[in-house]
Amino acid sequence: LQQGKDASLKINGLEVSRSSNEINDVLEGFSFTLAKADPGNLVSVTVTEDKAGGEQAVRDFVDTYNAFLEAIQPAVGFNAETEADGTLKRDPTAKALQQQIRNLIGSSLGGIEDGFTALTNVGIRTELDGTLSINEKDFTSAFKDNYDLVKSLFVPQTNSTSEKITVNGYRDETVPGSYDVVITREAQKGELIGASASATLLADLATPSVAGYFTGAASAFSGTDLTTQGAVSGDYGFDISIDGATAISIVLPIVDYADENAIALALQAEFDSNNLEADIVHDGTGFVVTSRATGDSSSIAISNVLEAAPGEFGLSAGVVSAGTGPNADDYDFTIVVDGTTSGTLSISLGSYASEEELATHIQTLINNDTALKAAGADVDVVWSVDHFEMISREYGSKSKVAITAVGASAADLGLDSGTSTSGQDVAGTFNGVAGFGSSNVLLPKLDTDPYGLSLIVAPGATSATINFSRGFGSELSLLIDGYLENNGILEQREERLATDIDGLDDDQTRLDQRTEAYYDRLLSQFLAMERIISSLNSSGSALDNLADRLPFTAQRN
Repeated sequence: LQQGKDASLKINGLEVSRSSNEINDVLEGFSFTLAKADPGNLVSVTVTEDKAGGEQAVRDFVDTYNAFLEAIQPAVGFNAETEADGTLKRDPTAKALQQQIRNLIGSSLGGIEDGFTALTNVGIRTELDGTLSINEKDFTSAFKDNYDLVKSLFVPQTNSTSEKITVNGYRDETVPGSYDVVITREAQKGELIGASASATLLADLATPSVAGYFTGAASAFSGTDLTTQGAVSGDYGFDISIDGATAISIVLPIVDYADENAIALALQAEFDSNNLEADIVHDGTGFVVTSRATGDSSSIAISNVLEAAPGEFGLSAGVVSAGTGPNADDYDFTIVVDGTTSGTLSISLGSYASEEELATHIQTLINNDTALKAAGADVDVVWSVDHFEMISREYGSKSKVAITAVGASAADLGLDSGTSTSGQDVAGTFNGVAGFGSSNVLLPKLDTDPYGLSLIVAPGATSATINFSRGFGSELSLLIDGYLENNGILEQREERLATDIDGLDDDQTRLDQRTEAYYDRLLSQFLAMERIISSLNSSGSALDNLADRLPFTAQRN
């Protein structure tokens, strides 16, 4: 069997402990695996920029773009093999995609105030046929001498002119550019400013707390074999009250006992079965009963002692000793932090070197509470001159600290009579348009250019200019994704074409039906005409014969 252990290491003087040998949350963007412990060996890790990898990535982009133009040329331009225009030459979607990519490649990126703002700054040129080429001198110089400017051109960049206002994130909808941010209301944390604490607080906590106890007179059992003495159940017993609670009747079982210690064990079992918080022993002379609580409310009271012979227990003439000092629950309190209520918290009695040390103890007590820890509701507790202050670690209108219940002496802390103030959300504007504040996070108004930016605003912030550039790589990726994503431009175009084809099929069906009907009508008319002609022919023959038979027209031989 081997007990598990956490991994321990030190990075730049910072002590780090993790439950895994995979460390990926200490240095941003950096992860490493611990192979073995070697305290005497210092390992230096240097993180540098991969300029060669970045340079190759840009070259690969140029090659890929040129291959893309070559691949689509037969479809969107003149197809030399078929000696005809491509099928997509007049397609608006294909033409828009080409034009948008060309515009992106040839234009300056928004959100970059100075430095490298276009591909031409790093030696990438556009040829007459639309392909890209690299000017090796400018390209190499850019990566060698101005790598930071190259990065700002290709990858997203955010910066703020105020160290108290930082960009926490952005979205695809965010329009690159510069935005003037003005803070109109500072974010605040909820806090409780206590009243003056008791001047004797530390002394009171350090006062020894003694339990109340009862010492009986000398016990006088003539023999511990109670059964041989003819004792029966109920012959030995007494009523006992612990810490002022209602008295409970205790009855000693009638069995054979080796000595008074055995009797004390039997009585202890009766205490425990009745949930009495007290202990009983025999000190060699008499029985001693001690409360498990301490403080001036701790006490033992024994009455109605039953014994076969007077004085056998020695409890009838015992001495009562009251507890002294603070009670264990005198310094209990309950607190609500950011809407979550703690369990009962008990300040440990003892000696504290200073109020600051006591403040640290109270902070640990609160932040280790099960309910508060589950809700992530933490506070900082500090001592200020003559009072305690409890400050939530969260900003915003939901941030609040309040004491809901205190023990008898907890009022000496001054917390229950203190002033509780709720936190407030930050408020501000983007280019004069009011944003939305939640806690210490400021967001722009929906459907405005800066929408999607998320700012963390620290106390004392007043204003800042926020610059946001998506970078050429992200802009190109966003453009292509807009065409290829589900329900994107190409999919919508395909759906429209499919709808048009279905419409053409319907038109063809209707045209076929009309053609067939027209054919049937012409055929019917043709047949009718044939019948008419046949009838006319028959009538003409009859007329011819009639002429031969009429007087003066008949031919004579």
